[in-house]
Amino acid sequence: MPKLNPNHPVTQLMDDEFMHKLCAVLVMKLGGRAEITIADFHALGTYMGNSAPVLVTHAHPESIELRLVDQREAESLAREHGGLPI
Repeated sequence: MPKLNPNHPVTQLMDDEFMHKLCAVLVMKLGGRAEITIADFHALGTYMGNSAPVLVTHAHPESIELRLVDQREAESLAREHGGLPI
């Protein structure tokens, strides 16, 4: 997935070590086990219909919000937060 706002502090935190910890927390929240198949990767590509989903990370004082949005909303959010030119 492309990074639309690579200079944003939350995006910069998403390095390999942090992503590993983030995945571990998500697996913990899912009950300690998660299985991802090739079919899941294919389904991800069509999850938003005609637009590939974009992972948005939004930092809050005590949490990080993760959500999938379509490309149009992702570009709008990136512009709003300084990642893309207006």
